[in-house]
Amino acid sequence: MELVNFLLNLVGWFIWAGACVFPRYAVRSSQPLTLLSTLRSESPKSYGRLFLFAGLVLLIFLRAVAYWNFSPSGSASPAVDFGILSVSFRTDSLVHMIGYSLSSFLVFIYVYYLCVFGLSLTCRQRTRVDSIESLINQQLGSAAYWQPGLKLAVTGGLGALLWVLVGAGLIRIQALPEAWSLGVLIFQSPFVAASLWSTFFFMILAVIGLHFINSYVYLGEKVIWGFIDDTARFYLLIFRNLPLLVGKFDFAPILGFLTYWLLYKIGDACLRMVFERLPG
Repeated sequence: MELVNFLLNLVGWFIWAGACVFPRYAVRSSQPLTLLSTLRSESPKSYGRLFLFAGLVLLIFLRAVAYWNFSPSGSASPAVDFGILSVSFRTDSLVHMIGYSLSSFLVFIYVYYLCVFGLSLTCRQRTRVDSIESLINQQLGSAAYWQPGLKLAVTGGLGALLWVLVGAGLIRIQALPEAWSLGVLIFQSPFVAASLWSTFFFMILAVIGLHFINSYVYLGEKVIWGFIDDTARFYLLIFRNLPLLVGKFDFAPILGFLTYWLLYKIGDACLRMVFERLPG
């Protein structure tokens, strides 16, 4: 079920993007270099957006009904991962399946935008109108030009708010302990937000890993590979003064990958240790 749910979350993202993301693409280039360069910049009609949002709500509801009706008895309970904790849901309850469907999509969208905001803070490709950075910034709209500290504060605050609002709903449907009052959720929210933010380490690991592969396997002269190489070098700046180049082999990506993975594991372990000691 979790794989099917992930794929349906992707479908939901495309519906969301059709209403909120794709209309922002207006790449002005005399010679289009990407498919996105050819997209029209006309704003969608308001009824078109309402139709897409209605389709998204329908998708979230219908898949909950499908999970409730077709989940095999005795199957493992589906769960939504909030980083620092995982919330399980009962497949024999329609209310639980609606909560699962909605909360999993909200977390999916939030983590997606975390990665977009994180890349907007760290990507280095700034010279071309058709760059990947331009694509990233267009997804954020005016938020792309916020100061880095404001981006971190807003995304962290939204993560905390997400946990409070979703957690309150999950308490009502008894997916979370009834003893967890609103005050408990508010107290937990900074730690949940920090845990969700730590998922950006996986994006860093992916960029470094692809950079390592592209360094030794020719994958073409695509814009995406230039973006990955430039961004990975930014993540590896802390190792630039170390003698890690042996012949033609650079150990910096390997050391960087292991270092960021270790930082993620240490941070995750510390957050879990503190979270377990919180009241509630």
